[in-house]
Amino acid sequence: MTVSSFSKSERKEYRIDVDGLFEKLTVDEVKEYEKTLRGNIEAKKEELRQTVGERYRDLIDAADTISSMAVCTREISNSLNRLSTVCNNISLNSTKISVKSKISSNSQQHAQLSREYLIKNTPNFIWKMLDNHEILKSTQLFILVRYLLDEFTEFSPTSHENKSIIRQKRVILERANKMVDDYSNSSQSVADALTSTLSLESKGPRQLLGQLLVSRKAAIHNALTQMNATCKEQLCETTRIIISSMQHINDIFISDSSLLSFNVSQITKKSVIGSIFKDEFMNPLLGYLSDRIIKFTIPVNCITEPLSAVYIEEVSDEWIENIEDDIRSQSVKLMLFIPSIRSLSSIRCFLLDSISEGADDLWGRVSEKVVGRPIDLWDLFFRCQFNERANKIVDSQINSMFEDVTKHIDNVLEHWNVANSSGSIWETDSNETSNTSDLSLKRSSLSPKIQNACSLISEKLKNLMDDASHFLDNKGSISEDSVNLISTLSRSVCYFSSRLDLFLSSKIDAIRLTLVSNDNLQQGRVIVDRLIFLSRFSVALPRLCPEIRQCVEFKLNYNFPIESRDVNKFEDLVGKLEATSNNGFNIWVDWLLKIALNTYSSRLNMMTSQKVSEFLLRWGETAIEEEDDEGRSLQSTIRVPLMPCVAMQQLLTVDIQWEINRIGGHSISMATRTYLADQLIIKMIDHLSGFIELHGSNIRQEFALQILFDFRYFRSVIGPSTNSDLNNRLIDIGNRFDSLIDPFDLDVFTPYLQRNLDTHLQRTSLLIGGLSPANKQPRRIAMTSPSKGAHEIHNVMPVAVLQSRFIPLPIPVTSTARSLISQTVAMETSPSTNRESPSLYKKLGSFGWSSSWMGNLGS
Repeated sequence: MTVSSFSKSERKEYRIDVDGLFEKLTVDEVKEYEKTLRGNIEAKKEELRQTVGERYRDLIDAADTISSMAVCTREISNSLNRLSTVCNNISLNSTKISVKSKISSNSQQHAQLSREYLIKNTPNFIWKMLDNHEILKSTQLFILVRYLLDEFTEFSPTSHENKSIIRQKRVILERANKMVDDYSNSSQSVADALTSTLSLESKGPRQLLGQLLVSRKAAIHNALTQMNATCKEQLCETTRIIISSMQHINDIFISDSSLLSFNVSQITKKSVIGSIFKDEFMNPLLGYLSDRIIKFTIPVNCITEPLSAVYIEEVSDEWIENIEDDIRSQSVKLMLFIPSIRSLSSIRCFLLDSISEGADDLWGRVSEKVVGRPIDLWDLFFRCQFNERANKIVDSQINSMFEDVTKHIDNVLEHWNVANSSGSIWETDSNETSNTSDLSLKRSSLSPKIQNACSLISEKLKNLMDDASHFLDNKGSISEDSVNLISTLSRSVCYFSSRLDLFLSSKIDAIRLTLVSNDNLQQGRVIVDRLIFLSRFSVALPRLCPEIRQCVEFKLNYNFPIESRDVNKFEDLVGKLEATSNNGFNIWVDWLLKIALNTYSSRLNMMTSQKVSEFLLRWGETAIEEEDDEGRSLQSTIRVPLMPCVAMQQLLTVDIQWEINRIGGHSISMATRTYLADQLIIKMIDHLSGFIELHGSNIRQEFALQILFDFRYFRSVIGPSTNSDLNNRLIDIGNRFDSLIDPFDLDVFTPYLQRNLDTHLQRTSLLIGGLSPANKQPRRIAMTSPSKGAHEIHNVMPVAVLQSRFIPLPIPVTSTARSLISQTVAMETSPSTNRESPSLYKKLGSFGWSSSWMGNLGS
């Protein structure tokens, strides 16, 4: 559009005041304005091009349609004019006289007019019948018109009429194919469409059956791949297509009065004029039609014999196999978007309802006629995919749970900031209400971190079980699908537990390698706390996650039969987790004994003759009577140890027992305690053997007596080993210590050493009882002698001979306890041997190891 085509007002509206722009704006602003203006122009051009491109085909089609309408209008007008001319040439004397009597003199001309009239008006009836979905009648009329044009050449249609006739055939065939493709049509409508195809294209019944099966296979594929439908709608539509297709095959090709055979017999026996043209199409001119036209029937140029049942079964069975593969592949893709078993179960119920609604009581007979056997649509097409998807959902959720749990554990280990393991176990939130269950967890040293990790697994498994329960039968029966799903759940949970066990084992092995090169006690404790966390988490998993056992042993909403192998499967799983836990605790034992015994050996090596007094805590003086060679009684005083030396005290009480209490030793398993005791015996034997070999000839009798007391105290605390070889080695080491002391003196010292040993064992049994298993308790003596002094009765706690071991509650690790040795030395090195000793419980209180119940006992 040029500027000149605008009106004055429009030009004024679009005119730009250039001078005004240069007056008001700077050069840069004018350039920017020009740039903006040009951009707007290009945008408008692009918008115009897009508009034209989008509407181009519509405009072309509209133009073609208008042109065709104009041509058709002209031809109709010409035909009407010709018809009017012919009618005007006929003189009718009266409307009451019949047309036939008036034109009898010109019958040949009238017959020609009748045929022309029929040819001219039949196409309109064809369109009308197509609009009414009367596909077979429209086909009959079309064949009649073609017959008239071929037989009576005096009427030559125009080019437009020829195009219209050809177009009508294409439209009829298209409509027929659409009716065949539409599974919702009745069997009669599909049969009419197939009969039309048979008449127009001379196809036989075999070709028609193949066309029907191919079209329905395509319909199934389209139903499964349509974009704007849900999975539920797609699968249900697929079942309806299958059911209707089988019904159509039975009605059209198989039944005794098959619709295809009936239609063929009708169109080949009844005339087109008589069966179609009735009152609505009666015209006086039709009376002049020849008998050949009036009696015209549809010719069939192909074999129309009914198909054999064997052939139909073979073809239909092959079609079932083809659509089965297509349904399987497409439904698997659709189910990938189903996130939960609950949603899958909802789709399954809806699908089963759709199948039961479509496949009525006659379905079995229909399928048996078509494919030679009854067909269960659910079993054949959908059961396998639904079960596979349910199994994959279970596996994916189990894998997701494993990733979440491992990430949680890695996060806990990475941000570990617990300084006191035993103290963290007994921490209680202000909002937490203590109950028996909480106390049981604390008594088992299951810290909040362990409980949180287990609760994460328990919650996810519980959600998974709730989700899976929707897939199970609600009628109390045990179906194959239910057993399959629960078997998968059991297998997946077992696999999850095994993977988690391997994950924990790998973490524990990594910590073991770290501890091998770590000799620092404080740094090692941080690593050990992580190790203890993993070990306790491993053994707590079956206890705090009962859903694992429920899944493994098929104990869900139904009482499924539990086979012995399933029970053994859970027991094997628990055994693996316990083995992993024991392995972690054994690594802790090895590290602890390595640190503690290295420290003990270094202290022993420092106990030279010049510094031995620094390591001896307290000796007692005892007056004894002896006889000389002449039989005179002599009074003498001997000094024997009252307690182990500093090295032994710190080894057992501080380095080992304190570490046991620090990690919550009250819950250590019997296997770990046995391993601790055995390893302590082995390593102690090795260290003492090395010490004797290094210093045996230089050890003075006083020091040897103290070492002998320490060794016997150690043996009494740890108790005998279940390994006879270890017991023999202990006896051998004891004999080697005995050999360092004069035999005569040893006979004199032995009763007093044993008395002091028994006394000290009673004093320290509560502190070091955690070093030995329950079946290896330190030898206890009953207090039967009333002759002991008051301080003896006060310090020695009366304990039953076979009383079970009792370990104090976990204690917080404080720096105060570090001063045990120095305070013990200050209290026990007094020169007075007969003074009253302070209470054992008051000593514990002074070391920071007291608790409320201990304080009450000592008061």
